[in-house]
Amino acid sequence: MEIRHSLEPALPGAAIGAVAGVAAGGLTLLAGQPLGRAALSALALAVPLALCGGAYGLLIGRWLFRPGAFAPVALFWMVAFPTSRLIQESLAGVGMRDGVLLFLAYQAMVSVGFAIGFVWLHERLTVRRR
Repeated sequence: MEIRHSLEPALPGAAIGAVAGVAAGGLTLLAGQPLGRAALSALALAVPLALCGGAYGLLIGRWLFRPGAFAPVALFWMVAFPTSRLIQESLAGVGMRDGVLLFLAYQAMVSVGFAIGFVWLHERLTVRRR
């Protein structure tokens, strides 16, 4: 019972990460990639994003991050998002033509937008206990 309560704060973030990964796989399918590649792409991104989103929820649950504070979330996702994308690209991608460092730098810039959406959704999915 105690394990369930300690993991409960991870659920909203894990759900957001999983849905974001699946959505990216859907976009891969819309871009004209075969179904198998789109499914692999979705899974290869959904799992790391779900794990990172869950980790964020645990950090909020332990009061290491304050709910609604954007700067810590942006820094968290500036590391977590590029790492997740690197895992996805390594498993399902066609390679990084410009090299790993430029790929990671670009993903770090994109991560700020992801962090904004993540905070917005997390604030709406999280039940506040008063």
